[in-house]
Amino acid sequence: MKPKPRFYPRPFSSIAGLLALGLVAGGLFLAIAGRAAQQVPIGAGQLVLPDANATNPASTQPIAVQSLDSSHFVVVTREPRLVSRVGEEGRYMNMILHVVTYYTVQNGHLIPIEHVHVPQGYRALGAGE
Repeated sequence: MKPKPRFYPRPFSSIAGLLALGLVAGGLFLAIAGRAAQQVPIGAGQLVLPDANATNPASTQPIAVQSLDSSHFVVVTREPRLVSRVGEEGRYMNMILHVVTYYTVQNGHLIPIEHVHVPQGYRALGAGE
């Protein structure tokens, strides 16, 4: 008579073992190969450009349009703008802000006066900066 084997064979045990081994090996490979991207230092003299993926301010849809009289009207939009914290020069970030533009019609031309609503403690990057 043959002695009974100490461990009884189970169906699909080798497949489950290979699957577990593959998951562990894959996790170790990702842990070794994965690393954080290098941080790019932003110096005071470095130019900061708006986000290329942000919507174009020229194509921004207005939230509200209000006519004041025959030659004046107001348009409110939400636009991506570069802002920085007050006192932190050279560190700009994109922020979606409400922009109120007052238009005057003179000699067939629109003359805009723009007012950007910036949260307290921030300032918007001006056109000449």
